[in-house]
Amino acid sequence: MRDPHRPGPGSAASVTGAARAFAVLSKSLRSQRLDLRLLSDQAYETLKMMIFQQVFRDGERLDCRALAARFGISQTPLKRALERLAAEGLVQVHPRRGTYVAPLTPAVIEQVFEVRLLIELHAAEQGVERASAADLDRLAAMLEEFGAWFAGTTYTDYERFIARDFDYHCALVALAGNPLLWQIYQRLNTHVYVARAHYLRSLDQAERIHREHQAILAAYRQRDRTAAVERLRAHILGVRADLLRVLQERQTASERG
Repeated sequence: MRDPHRPGPGSAASVTGAARAFAVLSKSLRSQRLDLRLLSDQAYETLKMMIFQQVFRDGERLDCRALAARFGISQTPLKRALERLAAEGLVQVHPRRGTYVAPLTPAVIEQVFEVRLLIELHAAEQGVERASAADLDRLAAMLEEFGAWFAGTTYTDYERFIARDFDYHCALVALAGNPLLWQIYQRLNTHVYVARAHYLRSLDQAERIHREHQAILAAYRQRDRTAAVERLRAHILGVRADLLRVLQERQTASERG
């Protein structure tokens, strides 16, 4: 016989109890998902910096089991981290063969920067006239922040320096008013190639890049399409030349050592 004092399955008390139990379970699941996401984020950031610092060399096979043990995490958050790195072009995942650090070669740089030139120069031709005063003020604020990530003889925050550089160029492309063009440009992940080749190198390049960014913005403010396109072209070609020179230096040092 059912206890008359015990709430029946359809009673308000029973429904309330079930709701509470469900809320506790939901909170637990959310906490697990949060923990998993945090672990994945941490693994992603750590692996990215290890690749930038060349702890793992171009083309090196990554031992996923060893990495999971090294980080003290399971395979699931590590897999998610590697998927993000693969989307950025930092690693290559080959089914049944393994996961490898994506090679950074002169051919890759040439291909990426050829597409970059096509997109950015077209965007500049369209964006100089389309940009509002507010748009240009936002670009100026970006450049002011950009200058804060390096000072004297050291970077104050290299990651933010690279990220803000990419943000600036994405903002220029966005001024063309073509969302699809902007999405394609973002998927190029040009900042990743720059970061890998230039990791914590000379600040002379950072200062030069900053000056060139300011000169490009000045051309936009003057509504000078020709100057904007030519300054942007010179800037992109200069960065490409820097990257190719760095890769050549690495190859020479590797052959000697």
